[in-house]
Amino acid sequence: MSAAPPFSILQFPPISPQFPSKSQIPQIFRISPNLPNLPKFPDFFPKFPPRSQRLQFRIWPLSGAAPIDLYGRPQCLVFFFSRPQFVQNSPQIAQNGRNLPQISAGEFLESHVRPEPGSTRAAFALSRDGRPVRLQRSFYSEAFCALGLDELGRAAGEERYRAWARRWAGAMWGWARGAPMELGRPRFSGTPPQQALAQAMMVLKVGLQLWGDPRRDPQNEPEAPEAEAMAEWGAQHVLMHLQRGDSVVLENVSPEGEELPGSLGRLMNPGHALEAAWLLLQLSGRRGDAALGARAVAALLEGPLRRGWDPQHGGLFSFLDADGLCPTQLEWSMKLWWPHAEAMVALLAAQRFQPRPSLVSQFLQVAQYTFDKAVSMWRGRC
Repeated sequence: MSAAPPFSILQFPPISPQFPSKSQIPQIFRISPNLPNLPKFPDFFPKFPPRSQRLQFRIWPLSGAAPIDLYGRPQCLVFFFSRPQFVQNSPQIAQNGRNLPQISAGEFLESHVRPEPGSTRAAFALSRDGRPVRLQRSFYSEAFCALGLDELGRAAGEERYRAWARRWAGAMWGWARGAPMELGRPRFSGTPPQQALAQAMMVLKVGLQLWGDPRRDPQNEPEAPEAEAMAEWGAQHVLMHLQRGDSVVLENVSPEGEELPGSLGRLMNPGHALEAAWLLLQLSGRRGDAALGARAVAALLEGPLRRGWDPQHGGLFSFLDADGLCPTQLEWSMKLWWPHAEAMVALLAAQRFQPRPSLVSQFLQVAQYTFDKAVSMWRGRC
């Protein structure tokens, strides 16, 4: 009998109007003690349930209000459900692609996400009929538009979706390099010049997406020279946040990469550091740069995971202070779902880069905690 993959989807239970109970979680994900295949970094989604059960997902709004997007979800859903496995396995794509949920979502997004015609901004939330509800003073909605539409274009073979993605990416990169006023964020005389890790990391992520993955798209060439340049710019600015001899990853630094004074400069976000780790590992694979990969594992994975893990109750803290003081964020001790997801991805990427038993053990520790607490996390915290 062949060994089961260490982490696999077993089945998708039928839609329930309630959150899945803890008893349902093992029906969706399984952690197997059988680990020999893990260093081979298998595809964790090799097979999908029958089409009648596929794409049965539900968004639980926090209230009965009309908005269907409470946290950038249209952009994220377009990206996730545009993976080729979802698109190519559906016979609808050959008959009428516009019937496919991903295609409809992409068209809806491009038609309605702008707060006004001709705008280069993307609304953070839309009403059910596509009217803008909320606009953020950041470029993350635009970045996810670029990610989702580019992936949709690759999976569906539609160049226009990728063209739309490049427009969103170009606007986002311009803001990251110094045009924050266009985002509606005022500059006050007492605010020190700064750059955030989250912004540099998002530029890196979008650049890698537009650049393409040679393992998945062997015939693909970068859509434009800007894709590789965007990824390199993002990586360079991510590395500026490694401070104090790479012993801390600071969320905010000066534009020149220097540590800022006060609580703003001491702030650390373990989830962002872990996300940056697997992105830099991805870039190191493209470059063939083992030194970059090793630095990403040591400084952006192992350090933040060690500092950020709650030794008493388990789980990753949301924020930390580099000097061990209490962070000013009131929610600093909350255990959100997404840093744990980033940690698992980063640990598996590190295992692929440089297999070690300690990485496997850490992955299992994070995974066990995550799926034990998954229902609470989906509600926001645990």
